[in-house]
Amino acid sequence: MNMDEIKIMIINDSMAIRLYLEEVVNSFEDCKVINSSSNGKIALIHLKCLMPDIILLDLEMPQIDGLTFLEKIRGTYNIPVIVMSVYANDGSAVLDDAIKAGAVDYIAPPTDYSELQKRKFKTTLRSKISKAKILKLESEA
Repeated sequence: MNMDEIKIMIINDSMAIRLYLEEVVNSFEDCKVINSSSNGKIALIHLKCLMPDIILLDLEMPQIDGLTFLEKIRGTYNIPVIVMSVYANDGSAVLDDAIKAGAVDYIAPPTDYSELQKRKFKTTLRSKISKAKILKLESEA
């Protein structure tokens, strides 16, 4: 892993979504998935030693859900969190709660896995990762 690489942690209870996100993120030249966890409880254990640059977080998961995870890391870790959820649309109450709890951005998963939807998702995610990285750099300056 080179020093300029953006280290990403994925937290999602769906194995299919985790694998898809790993494929997409690892396809970006400057990004690398360093951990993929099925819930917030497992992710908290890994977080302490891995220190990712950005977290991609699902909201609905067993044991520790996304909102609880955000509350647990707030004030302790300076890691931008992008919520990826089917609820990720403007006006969603749960999404508003996630932003209030510290998430910096959100993205909805592809509505289907056609080539067009996959390209659109990939482009949007790339943009959101870049934005989150800039926010992290600005907060550290």
